[in-house]
Amino acid sequence: MMRRLLWGILFFVSLYSQTAFAQKCNIKQFKDKCITALQRQRGYTFLKSYPLDGQGGVKKKIKYSYILSRGTAYILTMANRRADAKGISVTISTSSGKTLLNSYDENKKKFHSTIGFNPKVTGVYYFTFEFQNTRNFCAASVLGFKRR
Repeated sequence: MMRRLLWGILFFVSLYSQTAFAQKCNIKQFKDKCITALQRQRGYTFLKSYPLDGQGGVKKKIKYSYILSRGTAYILTMANRRADAKGISVTISTSSGKTLLNSYDENKKKFHSTIGFNPKVTGVYYFTFEFQNTRNFCAASVLGFKRR
């Protein structure tokens, strides 16, 4: 009897901890915020979303790649629990590793939740998202495009 009770308690504790862990990073709400921000930009169309789950601080950087085309304008929106997306930045770089831009303004110490860019060359580009000076390790980003 005691053994069954112990196994039952262990089962419910593990079930609860898995449910609690899964709910820690609700990316959908942040993705929706990004899509709303994208819709405010005239003429941009949703292309792709990027989940940014830092796993409670275990992952400080998350890297994605995408093929971008010359002659197309792109915009990245980011969202987390804060209205201004403070604590999350993105660095856009070429396939050769050359940094093109960063959404964090080092001089003003300001995080920008939306950045736009126009690739000069069609190719693979990398988006490296980074959690900086934050305890909030859950966010999302959305990539949009507009033909020029």
